[in-house]
Amino acid sequence: AVPGPPGPTRAQLVHVCVASEDTDLRSVAALIRSVSASAARPELLRFHVITTPALAPLFKRLLATHLRKYRAKVHADADEEERIQSLVGVREKDATSRTASGAIALAPFFHESFVGKNVQGVKRVVFLEKDTLVLGDIGELMSVNLQGHALGAVRTCSTRMSQLVRYRALKGQTLPYPDGKACTASRAVMVINLERWQELKVTSRIEEWMAVYEKAPLQPWTGGMAVVPWLLSIGDAYADLGEQWLCGGLGQDIMSFQASQVIRRAGLDKWGLKRLGLRTNEIGNISPQLTMCTATAKLLQLDGAMAPWRADRSGAQQPMCVLPGPLLAERRRRALAENGLRARLFCEWSTFVNCSALWRSFLPEEVACALKDFDAEWAEAEIAWDKAKSDRDFVADMEWSDLSRLFQRGAQDTEPVMNAEGKLMRDSLSSRKDREARAVMVKRLAEDQMRATLELDRQTSLDERERLMQEWLQTLPASPQQVSPAPSAADAAEPPPG
Repeated sequence: AVPGPPGPTRAQLVHVCVASEDTDLRSVAALIRSVSASAARPELLRFHVITTPALAPLFKRLLATHLRKYRAKVHADADEEERIQSLVGVREKDATSRTASGAIALAPFFHESFVGKNVQGVKRVVFLEKDTLVLGDIGELMSVNLQGHALGAVRTCSTRMSQLVRYRALKGQTLPYPDGKACTASRAVMVINLERWQELKVTSRIEEWMAVYEKAPLQPWTGGMAVVPWLLSIGDAYADLGEQWLCGGLGQDIMSFQASQVIRRAGLDKWGLKRLGLRTNEIGNISPQLTMCTATAKLLQLDGAMAPWRADRSGAQQPMCVLPGPLLAERRRRALAENGLRARLFCEWSTFVNCSALWRSFLPEEVACALKDFDAEWAEAEIAWDKAKSDRDFVADMEWSDLSRLFQRGAQDTEPVMNAEGKLMRDSLSSRKDREARAVMVKRLAEDQMRATLELDRQTSLDERERLMQEWLQTLPASPQQVSPAPSAADAAEPPPG
C-alpha cells in the first residue's frame, strides 16, 4: 500500500479557544462552524471550549454529538476556577461586576491553567469571544507580526481609557498604566504568544490590578474584571491586528447619534430606512442597528441585547447588515441575497440582510434545535413578568396607603358623597387576598374619591358664586321708581304752583 501524505505537525496546528458558561450552545457552534468554513486549511484547526465543571459533561456530550468532525475539546478546572474567583473582589455598588467577573469570563488571561497541557510546543493560540463569527482565514493570525509583544488585538478608539477608569482613584499607584487618552483593545479576537506571555508575566500583572481594585479607597473602575485589569496591564504593548478583524455591534438595539449620522451621510435616505424596517427616535438615533462594515470585515461580533440567540425570543425587528462580499462563500452569499432587501446608498443599490440570518447561515436548523436551551426560552420573560407583577402590586399598595390617609383626613368632607358600595369596598379592602381584585377595587375607590372631590369643588364653587352675587347686588343703587332725585337750589327757592 502506498503511504498517504504525512499529517500536520504540532507546530502547524491552529488552536482556537472560546470560553462560555452559557447553556445555549448555539453561539459557540456557529462560531466553530464559521471558523472552519472560512479557513484555508480547516484540517489544521483544533478547538478548545472552556467552561465550568458543572457544565462540562453537557458540553462534551452535545459537541461530540453535533460537532464531532470539528475536533473540539472541552476543558474545565474546578481548582483554578475557585482560585480565580477568590481573586475577584465585588464591591457592593458595582452590581455589573457580579456578571462580568466570573472565572470563565477571565479564562483567556489564565489560559495556562485551562488549556496549557493541550498546547505544549505550540507558539500561539487564538482566543475568540463566543458572540463572534469569522469570515476570514484564521490561519493568517498564526503568521501576523506581533512586533515582539505578548499578544495581538484590534485597537478601537471609539472607547478611550478615561471612559473606563477613574484616574483620580489611581493617584499614588506604583503600577504603570496607560494614559487616559489611550485607545482600548478589543477582546473579540486575541492572538497570544504563549512564550512571551509567560516572559512578560502578563497574568501576574492582571492579578495585581485585581488586588488594586479591592484595596483602593476609591473604586477605580466599574464593570467587573473581564476587561479593565487586562487593559491596564498591557497598555499599548500589543500588536494591532487591523480594523478588518473586528466589525462589532451587530446585536445592538439602537445606534448612537454619531453612528446614526454616519449612516445618513453614507447616502441612506428616508425611503431606504423605511424599506429596511428601521426608524429614528426624537433625537435622531436609528434603531435597531444598521452595520456597514460587514461588507469587508473578517470577523463579526454580534454583541448586544439583540444578539440572534436572544432576539429570537423577542420577535422584534432584527438589526440589519450589509451583505458580506467575496469573503463569504458564494453559495451562502447567494442564499442570503435571495431573502435580502435592496436599498440605495448614494444611488447605488446595496443588499442588506438580517444579521441574525447571517449568523443562522452557519448553523443548520437541526443543530440549532439540538443545542438551544429551551429552559431559557421563557426564563427572561418570566423574570420580566415577575418584576411587572411586583411593580404593579407595589403601586397598588402605595395607592391604597395614600387613599387610606386621604380618607382619614377628609372623612367628613367625602362621607356624604361616598355611596354604600364605596364604603363597603373601603372597609373590606384590607382583608382581600386576591391582588388582581384588590387592584381593581383600588381603582374604583380612587374613581369614587375623585368624583367626591369634584362634587365638593362644584358645590363650593356654586356657594361662592351665590355669595359674590349677593355682595354685588348690595352695592347697586335702588331702582328709579323707588328713589326721587334730590331738588336743586333754584327749585327749592321757587314756591310751589297754585
